[in-house]
Amino acid sequence: VSLLYTILNKFTDNLTCYIPNRLEEDYGLNKEACAFAKETRISLLITVDCGISGYDEVDYLNSHNIDIIITDHHQPQDRLPKAYSIIDPYQPGCDYPFKDLAGVGVAFKLAQSLLSEFMDDAHIYLMPHLDLVALGTISDVVPILDENRIFVKYGLRQLNQTQKVGLKSLIKISRLHNRTISSSHIGYILGPRINAAGRLGDADAPLRLLLTEDENEAEALAKLLDDGNRHRQKIQEETLKEALGLIEKEINFKDYRVIVLDGDWHPGVMGIVASRIVERFYRPTILISTREDVARGSGRSIDNFHLFEAIKKCSLCLEGFGGHKKACGIRILKDNISRFRDMLNEQAHKTLSTDDLFPTIEIDSELSLGEIGINLLNELDRLLPYGTSNPEPIFSSRNLYLKGEPVFLKKDGIKLLVTDGKITYEAVGFSIGGVDFHSLRGRNISLAYTPTLKNFEGRDYITLEIKDIKIEN
Repeated sequence: VSLLYTILNKFTDNLTCYIPNRLEEDYGLNKEACAFAKETRISLLITVDCGISGYDEVDYLNSHNIDIIITDHHQPQDRLPKAYSIIDPYQPGCDYPFKDLAGVGVAFKLAQSLLSEFMDDAHIYLMPHLDLVALGTISDVVPILDENRIFVKYGLRQLNQTQKVGLKSLIKISRLHNRTISSSHIGYILGPRINAAGRLGDADAPLRLLLTEDENEAEALAKLLDDGNRHRQKIQEETLKEALGLIEKEINFKDYRVIVLDGDWHPGVMGIVASRIVERFYRPTILISTREDVARGSGRSIDNFHLFEAIKKCSLCLEGFGGHKKACGIRILKDNISRFRDMLNEQAHKTLSTDDLFPTIEIDSELSLGEIGINLLNELDRLLPYGTSNPEPIFSSRNLYLKGEPVFLKKDGIKLLVTDGKITYEAVGFSIGGVDFHSLRGRNISLAYTPTLKNFEGRDYITLEIKDIKIEN
């Protein structure tokens, strides 16, 4: 929204933004947004990252002579809304060669097209705003391939030299102002702070932060987002604890290949808690908040289960739904949750094999410890930026053993010294399940890892980020 607003503001100051309150309204294009457009005499409404399923809303806008342009990247259902124009690479008949743009990527393509109509040097004006495109692309968890890879590569360069006072304040309060910002910093630090406000009901604050030119306002808003993120984390952990308790009591994994849970939970954290459950159990997961008469849920999936296509086949149980392969959002009556759970699992039993429910680690190459060095890391840097569908390469080394005792760190971490008898490296990992580290002493092990360059007191050194450990034989 901030990107498109900034671009359109070059042509007119007759603009306004409407961001739905996720706690009081439906996601995306909804009846409250349409009523606002009518009351304020809007003549043209442009959606960002939503609207492809808004049939009734578009009909309402048409009936009041309000034109609507839909920009979205979600998959359409069986028909399209009767909008003035639809920009969505997934719509039938669209021959745009790259389908996996993020919502911000689709908005950028609209902005690029508009500017090109009126400016010969449109790219010069657009370049400073690639920081917003990178931020939105990574936060949307789309594949970092093809055009997205270009957006993120050049967007990160721009982000590291951004002149937007709001982003500078957010970077500072996130303690990243003395570091080179990478895609992981967006995914795990900056993005969650921006998203937290919307999850808890105040989606206007991030927009104001990204648009403001006042340093004092930017600092205040950045602090608001930072505090909100801490509050979101607390709610998230409490919800995750309750959800895990329900799984232990109610879920028989022989019968259920998809985890569907419901409870009196904060609707703003359903998606992120579903993601944590997927990470832990490697099962498609949908969490449903039953706080309202029409319950709302968010889902996350695994590699071999197309979540949108699956819930589409259960649409008779739903009041509304949307999404794509790896994520979905639903609205459902409470009385239909049990039936929906059974129907979705029927679909999962047809499409998911037992092997699909076991995560695997794909090893890119086997190395000896002697092959690890600065030259290797410099070559790996050419593969940046990493992200969804373009992960950091993972290597493995065999016939290693521990040197010294394991050191246990905070947050379920472990630090080891591993050696092949000639070369020794520090190896650090977190949440490595199923390993008795004391039993590794004197045993030959295989290590799956990513080599990373660290710096301590001005000295560069290489450490191995542990992905998994296996005892030989």
